[in-house]
Amino acid sequence: MNRERTIDRRDLYILVWTKPVTQIAKDFGISDVAVGKICKKLNIPKHGLGYWAKLQHGKKVKQAPLPAISEGDPESYTIKGSMDANLNLTTSLIEKQKTFETKPSNKITVKKSLRNPHPLIQQTIHRKKAYDSFLYHDWHSLPPGVNINVSDGSCSRALRIMDALIKGLEKRGHVITATSGYDGYTAVAVEGEELKFDIFEFSKQLPNPEATSYSYSNQTILEPTGRLSLRIQNYY
Repeated sequence: MNRERTIDRRDLYILVWTKPVTQIAKDFGISDVAVGKICKKLNIPKHGLGYWAKLQHGKKVKQAPLPAISEGDPESYTIKGSMDANLNLTTSLIEKQKTFETKPSNKITVKKSLRNPHPLIQQTIHRKKAYDSFLYHDWHSLPPGVNINVSDGSCSRALRIMDALIKGLEKRGHVITATSGYDGYTAVAVEGEELKFDIFEFSKQLPNPEATSYSYSNQTILEPTGRLSLRIQNYY
């Protein structure tokens, strides 16, 4: 898209809450990341994870109101070209990072065995042992670990992958945070943006050999496949 396009703040707010950001990005000829940055510049609230899934299944969702802006704050944004130069998508920082990534010594490599694990990985192993031993009162008081959703058979590999990733991110100057509890998450701060991520294992649905014909429940079971996915959990 070579022509300029100016969008009003309120119009973009309506779009964000009525259409998936991937479609908005396609309509504007920019990336979904760029749409998220425009929303941030214009102080447009974003909905959380699972919003469209809840909407699709008829569940009640809450729309955040468009906040008032202070005098002098932008009320519109002009998109210029497919690369959108206003968003600084080709800054010197990015060029410096590209050079950093080309050096073999900076390559992120997953080791065959877990040696000198990152403190968060150590805490995750400690938490898992506490959970497996059913010491729930101790488990809840433990410090947070990384977010991995895998079977026991894939746990060792997932921990090695996460260990390499976290160390690689910190080497690049990014800050890793982790929270505890049932809704705990792992996140990395990159240029002021918090990205939540986890490692997830795919499963396949199989008939349950112990299921009975007179019961509709437990007719199938989930079997881990060993296929792991690194997921960014933010909507934008």
